[in-house]
Amino acid sequence: MITLAYDIEWINQDPFRKFKQKLEPFNRGHLTGKELELLEDVKLSSIRLKTVKHLFVFSCYTGISDIDKMLLTKDSLVLGSNNSY
Repeated sequence: MITLAYDIEWINQDPFRKFKQKLEPFNRGHLTGKELELLEDVKLSSIRLKTVKHLFVFSCYTGISDIDKMLLTKDSLVLGSNNSY
């Protein structure tokens, strides 16, 4: 939009022409097995928070992305050996 505004002379100069984005490397940590177990054992009273916790733990074990989780339906899941999800 800024380039367009500059090209059609709505503004005299590009205010971002000297801006340079700096990407700083960031080393993300990961959960240990013990931390994941502690998270699984957390007792929550809110159904909403329980759902968020279950989805997070599920993605830790499966590696499923957030967008793929959003597309999951009950038909996407397969019953386990104990006939539950």
